[in-house]
Amino acid sequence: FPKGVPWIHYHGAYKGIIINLVWPGKDLTFGVDSVGTISASLVTYASIQALQPDLIINAGTAGGFKEKGAAIGDVFLVSHVAFHDRRIPIPVFDLYGVGLRQTYSTPNLLKALNLKTGKLSTGDSLDMSPHDEASIAANDATVKDM
Repeated sequence: FPKGVPWIHYHGAYKGIIINLVWPGKDLTFGVDSVGTISASLVTYASIQALQPDLIINAGTAGGFKEKGAAIGDVFLVSHVAFHDRRIPIPVFDLYGVGLRQTYSTPNLLKALNLKTGKLSTGDSLDMSPHDEASIAANDATVKDM
């Protein structure tokens, strides 16, 4: 990794599979966990370049919406991801900003672990403004993370 970044890397092997666990660490100025989409994307990109993995799993916590079938303690395998707080009010750029993307399909994993599936809406704010709430609804999100 680049010199001076706070990123943490653990690695090992399990049944012949090399496993790398990487997380953004703590902000060097404020001492809080580096959260949000920017730190996540930077550490993911650098990890891909340095480690060249065959598979990337983004594991984390999210809030679920009861009206979409989510309950406390549920584990979801995300089917789609979108941003709820990237607002670019220019035609076509507005769609780019939302960035709705389908994730890699893993039906065997879904079945073997008996997981729920749903769409995820992500952003860089912990609270939920009325605009974010409308965007999350438009994204048809079942779960929301930061």
